[in-house]
Amino acid sequence: MKKKLTLALAALMATATLFTACGKGPDVSGEYTAEMNFSDFIPEEDLASMEEVGMGFMSDLTLDVKLNLTSDNKFTFAFDSTGLKEDVKSGLAANSDAIIDAQLESMGVTRDQITDEVAQSAGYESADAMFQYIADEMASGMDGVLAEADAEFEKGSCEGSYKVVKDSIVFVTETEDGTGLDKATIAEDGSLSLTTDVEGEAYTLNFTKAQ
Repeated sequence: MKKKLTLALAALMATATLFTACGKGPDVSGEYTAEMNFSDFIPEEDLASMEEVGMGFMSDLTLDVKLNLTSDNKFTFAFDSTGLKEDVKSGLAANSDAIIDAQLESMGVTRDQITDEVAQSAGYESADAMFQYIADEMASGMDGVLAEADAEFEKGSCEGSYKVVKDSIVFVTETEDGTGLDKATIAEDGSLSLTTDVEGEAYTLNFTKAQ
């Protein structure tokens, strides 16, 4: 009787282990990156307006999103605006003339009408100096905008724990005011598809693992 009981317990343990192994997903620890396209959040009429004032490059901007999954089932989610800021600054520098011309046009003035004499009457050494001053002011103003954006991106960071259930990752967020993460789907190639809420709208982030 004792031997039969021992065999029964061993079989039960083996069965339980089998089911546990079947339910457990793959090792997904590592660093992942996704991109958010700004054009996904900007109405078409606003994109058209940006194009009209020489800022069409804004529609091509992307924001990097980082997801780090540790081997002890912890995660951090954060926005990385490094590339975004570089793209904004380079885009603004490359399109400053077009932006200034669009502003002048809205005032009923063309660049050709801003002569050295006109610029000097406004306190500048020359027309070129005046246009350079305006470009520098735009760049300075954009630095302030980007600093404010960085503060907002920081608020969206979050951390917590996760568990893998078959082909899904279930997140438990511990950050009170950060981005709310629910579940990600694991693709056959190891990439992750995560749908979150952005300003009341569902938005899917497709993460690829860093090599």
